[in-house]
Amino acid sequence: MTTLRDIALLISRLLLGVVLIAHGWQKFNTWGIAGTTEAFRGMGVPSPEIAATFSTYFELVAGALLILGFLVRFVGPVLLVQMIGAYWFAHRGNGVFIDEAGWELVGVIAAAGLAISAAGAGRISIDQLIAGPMRKRRQNKRIEEANEKGIAVQHADGSVTLPADSAAAQQVTTQHTAQPTEHVQHTEPVQPTQPVHRTTAPQPEGHTVIAEQTPTSNLNNDLR
Repeated sequence: MTTLRDIALLISRLLLGVVLIAHGWQKFNTWGIAGTTEAFRGMGVPSPEIAATFSTYFELVAGALLILGFLVRFVGPVLLVQMIGAYWFAHRGNGVFIDEAGWELVGVIAAAGLAISAAGAGRISIDQLIAGPMRKRRQNKRIEEANEKGIAVQHADGSVTLPADSAAAQQVTTQHTAQPTEHVQHTEPVQPTQPVHRTTAPQPEGHTVIAEQTPTSNLNNDLR
């Protein structure tokens, strides 16, 4: 399912890719490799011919890779290094604004390339078509290994995959917990509220019976 993040990454890649191709085509077609070399030599760039050739073809290739969404994590760092070199030799000391040969353009290009490199190409890309199945196979392998060891696996999105035995045990435990238990009410034995008077009554020979009787009012009369 395509998300806003994927669409934002696609738009960013397309815009940055078009800008890079435009600059690379300017060096290749308008100025030519020879003219770009002379410009680099005037800026004091070391090995200007090699630098001009690399810069021209890298911008063309990097722009195409960004548009296609292929190897973008490798494009970003190289683009950052190139823009740092452009700042140092061409824009340093000229302020921020581009109309005064400032560094704002190379700064924005470097930041965009670095951000895309860190975030990845998104799902609308060749990188996703290639890396998606490989990532899925690695994830399934991790889950299988975790099941064998009896441990859980936490994924990048925060979800957790429990081992098969743990999941079954949890389901059984949940089922047993869901069943209501019977409440057994135990009653305490009732204690007599009045004292008990024990008497031994004569019975036929060989028998003695202990009887529990409640005192009557006659007992109070005898005690007077």
